Amino acid sequence: MTENSQQTPEPQKTPSQRMTLAKTLGIAVEFGFIVALPLLLFVFLGKWLDHKYHTVFIVYIGITLALAASTLWFYKRIVDLMNDMKK
Repeated sequence: MTENSQQTPEPQKTPSQRMTLAKTLGIAVEFGFIVALPLLLFVFLGKWLDHKYHTVFIVYIGITLALAASTLWFYKRIVDLMNDMKK
C-alpha cells in the first residue's frame, strides 16, 4: 500500500501577517485604553462641570462625547491595522 495523499506545505507567512500572542494582547490592551481614557476624561470633566454649575446633565454630554471619541479613535486604529496587514 502506498500513500497517494501528499500534504502540501502551508505557504510561509510574512512577519506582518503573523499574529502572535504578544501582538494580540498588545492590541487588546490598546483597545481597552481607547475606550477607557476618553470615558474617564469626559466623565470626570462632566462631573466637575455639573458640580461647578449645579446641573445634572453635563455628565451625560461627556459620556456621549467619550463614546464618539472612542468610536472615531477605534475606527482609525482598525484602519491602520488593516493597512499594516496588507503590506
